[in-house]
Amino acid sequence: MKTRSGKRTELPSSLLPPSSPLLPSSPLTPLSSPNPLINRPHYNSSDCSSSDVSISAPVTMSSKSTAEVTHVGSNKPPVLSAGTVSPEVLCQFENACHLFFRNKEGLEPKDFVTRITGGLHDPLISDWYWTGQVTFNALLFEDFMKELHNKWLANNWEQDVC
Repeated sequence: MKTRSGKRTELPSSLLPPSSPLLPSSPLTPLSSPNPLINRPHYNSSDCSSSDVSISAPVTMSSKSTAEVTHVGSNKPPVLSAGTVSPEVLCQFENACHLFFRNKEGLEPKDFVTRITGGLHDPLISDWYWTGQVTFNALLFEDFMKELHNKWLANNWEQDVC
């Protein structure tokens, strides 16, 4: 540490945290952490253009037990969050999709599935879609929703709905 006069002085070890790399017992290597998010390279805005920038986060299952639907605008596709889907949540998602289709100018029924699947934010559901995207994109929206129900809802879920 430098003082105001520019002289270098060391902090007493009693003021340093026990895991400090400045302690003699610590290896003189860059700080490391068991958390991989902390050891990321620094971002330099001059390294890439704005079209090259993407923000990513580790893929983990949501801590929420039930998925939720958010729909920020009638001309934007709805989002199905990560979590366990229920018949009610899929009904909300389907209704929000219909609202989106109605309000999105120039959207043809053949394009309905491709325009809403970016809103599937659960990693398992998203992976399921992407592995079969050619097949799913060829389906009518109603048939895609049947596939979604068949894959992600419990067997005989219709009997559980009041």
